[in-house]
Amino acid sequence: EAATARRITIETHVSPDPLHLVADSKRLQQVLWNLLSNAVTFGHEGGRVRVVVTSAPDGVNIAVEDDGPGIDPEFLPHVFEQFRQGDAASSRRHNGLGLGLSIARQIIEQHGGTITAGNNVDGGSSFTIRLPVSSEAQV
Repeated sequence: EAATARRITIETHVSPDPLHLVADSKRLQQVLWNLLSNAVTFGHEGGRVRVVVTSAPDGVNIAVEDDGPGIDPEFLPHVFEQFRQGDAASSRRHNGLGLGLSIARQIIEQHGGTITAGNNVDGGSSFTIRLPVSSEAQV
């Protein structure tokens, strides 16, 4: 609904290769929902959000990218800290407690993965999740 209201197009690109994960699907859904929600919130109205899922020999990579202003480089090292927000002013435009990315990192790390944040060369921010593939994954 938020993407529609802001006229944001969500593009998905999913690897045609089979992706085998042993994971808590509800927690991974929580992480992806948080990243998508942030991308829609901070992306440009009328812009786009991209979700790219690729397989690698040792795991799965998921990237969520927006076309917004990006993350202040001084704040980037703190983006996953609890209660930290890039715009902490009392008059900031966006609501939230500053817990979503911290929780996302904890969930991904509990799955043996990593999550990183960065800025795209052409603008916007990018969050990349790397999850290991279990050797016991069932087809």
